Amino acid sequence: CVCEAVSPSQKLLGWLAELEEWDRLGPKGGLLDTLTQMNTVLEDIQKSLDMYLETKRHVFPRFYFLSNDDLLEILGQSRNPEAVQPHLKKCFDNIKLLRMQKVGGPGSKWEAMGMFSGDGEYVDFLHPVLLEGPVESWLGDVERTMRVTLRDLLRNCRLALKKFLNKRDKWVKEWAGQVVITASQIQWTADVTKCLLTAKERGDKKILKVMKKKQVSVLNKYSEAIRGSLTKIMRLKIVALVTIEVHARDVLERLYKAGLMDVSSFDWLSQLRFYWEKVPGPRRHPRPPGAAVPGPGSALGPVPSPEAGQLTAGAADRAQEGRGRW
Repeated sequence: CVCEAVSPSQKLLGWLAELEEWDRLGPKGGLLDTLTQMNTVLEDIQKSLDMYLETKRHVFPRFYFLSNDDLLEILGQSRNPEAVQPHLKKCFDNIKLLRMQKVGGPGSKWEAMGMFSGDGEYVDFLHPVLLEGPVESWLGDVERTMRVTLRDLLRNCRLALKKFLNKRDKWVKEWAGQVVITASQIQWTADVTKCLLTAKERGDKKILKVMKKKQVSVLNKYSEAIRGSLTKIMRLKIVALVTIEVHARDVLERLYKAGLMDVSSFDWLSQLRFYWEKVPGPRRHPRPPGAAVPGPGSALGPVPSPEAGQLTAGAADRAQEGRGRW
């Protein structure tokens, strides 16, 4: 006599096959216990799955932006980097695709060469990223390469801006949207700071008025460029930049009317300022640097009254660093 083990699910199917009506499910002996046992096993499986996914999210925290179903789909095709592409926009803001290519002969491997934004803007990585091994590991490599690439782009963009201060309409065409806007804001912060120091030294607030005229001149050049024939990406880039520059012009106007001549005054400290710091130190601006490079159309322009939000962010930033509030 040969005895075969019968699983709870097989036993349940056997019972259902014997029944003529669903109403007879209740009285069937042992059915409730079997269903309870199966539910307990299912809960244990779910807990184990959650723990497994948590280990993956711990290695690559951007997986927290994904649902369990999406993450399982990625992990199930980790050897196929192209299958991860549809989920990139959920992990990185406005990153649509990575430019991938196979390298080597037989048994070739995938490498990421650059990134595309949702607007179609493309940025080359400083160096290719090998897409091999656990997906959470090489996605972490991609993220780090994004940061290094953007930092290098921003540094070079700033240096180029200093050479083309009077030809910004040409300068803006050579660089990615986000680094253009950030470099412009860094330069504006440096220029206003210098003007305030000079105004205090000379006791002449008209220096701010001179800078405002330069700001208006820059805006006029951008306006002329917008009226010309531009690609979709270039138009988005310049429109986003103009939005930022218009706000900068309005800030200069308010500072001039207030007779401001001190870099430590509240009216100046309450503005959102960007600094390029060459040495490690406490952050001066409330926004941490981002890893991804949003396209020019995704740059958020200031709301009609941005100072309230900037004050809140700045106060939170200083409180977090243990430096007190404004």
